Amino acid sequence: MVAGFEGMQVCVISITAIAPASGRSDAFGQYRVTLKVGDREQALIYTIKLSPREQSASWTPSDNVLSDPRVDVLAVAGVTDVVVAFHRGEAIKFPRVI
Repeated sequence: MVAGFEGMQVCVISITAIAPASGRSDAFGQYRVTLKVGDREQALIYTIKLSPREQSASWTPSDNVLSDPRVDVLAVAGVTDVVVAFHRGEAIKFPRVI
């Protein structure tokens, strides 16, 4: 668990595509997502799958700020929404407070 995140805002600092252009599609993308919670930053790798058969978002490492039960589930959903919007090509202003 990551200590010290009770009641703190989650902020998306940046999102960068890490899959090569040939590996990205409307249905798949991988992104390096840098988050800031309190005075700590952490980078996660988000994998987005949006096909008719599968709609999922996952991240690694598994032991991170979003996996900490003290972080509100709505903050986790908010980060995921921002990553999916970025994947779909929407313009996102950074930093983005969730």
